[in-house]
Amino acid sequence: MIEFRFAIADLATTSFAYSPLQEAVFSLRCLHDPARYPHHRPWLRRIRPRLDALDHELLGALATPWLWVPDCLTPRPERARPTFADELDRLRTTPPELLDADFRAAYRTEKPVRARDSARVGSPARAEDSARVGSPARAGDSARAGSPASTGNPARAGASASTGSPARAGASARAGSPARAEDAARAGSPASTGSPARAGDSASTGNPASTATPATPTTTERTLPPVVARGLTDPAAFLTRIADALDAYWHTCLAPDWWPRAQSILEADLAHRGRVSAERGTGAMLSDLCHRLNWTGSHLRLSTRDFYTQAPWADTSIAGRGLVLLPSLFARGAQPLIDPARPPTLIYPARGSALLSEEAPPITDDALARLLGRPRARILDLLAEPASTTELARRLDVTPGAVSQHLAVLYDAGLLSRTRNGRVVRYARTRLGDELRRGDQ
Repeated sequence: MIEFRFAIADLATTSFAYSPLQEAVFSLRCLHDPARYPHHRPWLRRIRPRLDALDHELLGALATPWLWVPDCLTPRPERARPTFADELDRLRTTPPELLDADFRAAYRTEKPVRARDSARVGSPARAEDSARVGSPARAGDSARAGSPASTGNPARAGASASTGSPARAGASARAGSPARAEDAARAGSPASTGSPARAGDSASTGNPASTATPATPTTTERTLPPVVARGLTDPAAFLTRIADALDAYWHTCLAPDWWPRAQSILEADLAHRGRVSAERGTGAMLSDLCHRLNWTGSHLRLSTRDFYTQAPWADTSIAGRGLVLLPSLFARGAQPLIDPARPPTLIYPARGSALLSEEAPPITDDALARLLGRPRARILDLLAEPASTTELARRLDVTPGAVSQHLAVLYDAGLLSRTRNGRVVRYARTRLGDELRRGDQ
């Protein structure tokens, strides 16, 4: 259980945003485990042939096999609706020295420890050489940019004090190196997350992490993918390569047809959260974000029972820093991303993600089509969630001008409402439109 503690002023600074860069990076999870994201399968089938022309070796390594992502690749949005270009520019200004710590945190590995610095039998290693058994790693060794310090791990089971034999050189206690999930489960202890933002969305076996009294876990050194290990020898050049690869991936696979629909779903989610907050209050809105969340009156509780690996902390005080709420089409549950130096962030599943795989409704000869005409009946059917003229035109495979004419008629008839956000106008069914649509079913 993780608790986000609010003061009265903290509720006033809680805000929503969405991040096209975050969605681009999170979409790489589909390459590792497409079965977990069924609504993205049509898009994934379309873009597979295009990946060969991209830096696919690097792109595949930006998400780990257990679906964690280095925190530095998804900087928190500075405004509610940033553009991909703006966020990519921010990524390019990331201090290169953060890459090593963040990639090692995501891949749950640390730099090797020399043999003479390893833990001795029956006594922990020196503080300056490695983390003491059961105590946190030094702040400088912990994963930066959103990942709390990992807990230290004792020497491997094969070199335990009970054997009476000295620990082998390769079995030293590594500062901040979390145990593998499968090793921790055997020991009866949840594995350390290494990167809390991804803890709730890692590859799952269907069983929650163990809550038994932690036993001494074993650990096996994890290795970075070769493309990452090579890149980290020159972090500045590696950062440039990452940004260039994401830029090409965005314009080749996401911007042409995926992002317009995804953005419409994210916008509809923000509009829905605003309506819930206005009609039922902030507490109901927060609890409604995800089944893992529960508002208690002063705390927002995030249940970790279905996390495959347990988070290494319990409570977080917002303390005037503001909580940023980010909907995502690639989150299967609410996920924390907490950096004490920046505003706390909570990623949650966007409402309506199933619309990504939706095809245009078939042309039918039902009563509503006879009443309104088939084009207007299809538009009314699609507007269960708000959408813009351009989005409707893409989904119906017609021109925006044709859609605009039909929308004007439906709006004048009181079947649709419209709201403006900057230069974008979004339409949604009114209560009359809902009743007319239900009466036809």
